[in-house]
Amino acid sequence: MPNQISLDQVRSVVFTGDIIRTGYNSHGPNQNVNIGWLERLWGVQLTRALGVPGRILRSLPSDGFDINYFYSLLGYGTIPSADNWARVFGAEELPEAAASYVMPHFENTLVASVELPEVFLNLLDRIGTPYFDITFHPVRFGSELILGIRTNVKECAERLATFCQTEDQHFVEAAMFPSLNPVETVDLKPGALIAGQTLGDRVSIESGRFVGLADYSDQLGEILEKYENVYYKRHPLVRNDHDMIKFLSGASKIRFISDNIYDLMLSDSILHVTSLCSGVSVEAKYFKKDCSSLKSSGNYFYEMDAASGKLDDLSRIFYSIKTLHMSTAWWRHVLLGEALPHMFDDLSSRSPVRDTLKQKWGLK
Repeated sequence: MPNQISLDQVRSVVFTGDIIRTGYNSHGPNQNVNIGWLERLWGVQLTRALGVPGRILRSLPSDGFDINYFYSLLGYGTIPSADNWARVFGAEELPEAAASYVMPHFENTLVASVELPEVFLNLLDRIGTPYFDITFHPVRFGSELILGIRTNVKECAERLATFCQTEDQHFVEAAMFPSLNPVETVDLKPGALIAGQTLGDRVSIESGRFVGLADYSDQLGEILEKYENVYYKRHPLVRNDHDMIKFLSGASKIRFISDNIYDLMLSDSILHVTSLCSGVSVEAKYFKKDCSSLKSSGNYFYEMDAASGKLDDLSRIFYSIKTLHMSTAWWRHVLLGEALPHMFDDLSSRSPVRDTLKQKWGLK
């Protein structure tokens, strides 16, 4: 974790995200909606906790960021695209001209962001700008979605750790799931499940390019050899995965299915769950399935990974927080070390993240 990053020089909160990311098959930015959602979710709490104004930074010229101009500054004559986003996403640093274009947006600010690219996190560390960056926790079968929150402010990270969800809680939520949700029996012979995932996502970037199941054919072959029956479940939001389908169709053993993912994980017929790096491979553990990922997602969570020594830099590890982040008093504690109240805010929604996103994430 970077040394001596503090909130002393914070004069405003900027709400932003991966403003250099494009759609998988487009040249335009695709994270502006998520950034607006975060500002609405956290804007009141963070600005009131710190007593400073807030502003939003989307990939819009009206917000002061032009994605086309940014890509023109990268030095290799590129344009906004998914492949070029993958190329710059995990770079150690930006070219000087591109960094100079980005830095003024973050001077004397606290950055609150949705899945900021690694190259931006590196830049914020170097210029001493504090951030709180979120991702969506892979365990998504509970009534509320869990946010993974990471920060480069050491004292704040230590406070976040005390509120982190535990694996015990994930196991309990999984045990409750059949009693809280409709579950249908699947008619399958015992075998392994390969879970599909969205295309062009940050977790599928490896060494500056997108990878897929075909890049891990040897590991996939081991699954095919071990199980007589192997099933492939497409991600419900993906429809342009023609190359993936063509690759998998080359294995006669693989059967394509459309059952609900949680019906599958609750079925005794599914003996093993694997994926490229989908959160389904994480969730399967809590439904007591053997599980594996063909590659690391690059996301590490305190309750699951810190004790294993997978990540030494705790500024890059996510602390799994549910609902508490909706409280201004909680943020005053996390940011400033103020005493916690005995009771937190009583909100109109019991599941504010899930409800405001209007996403069921596989639930019926």
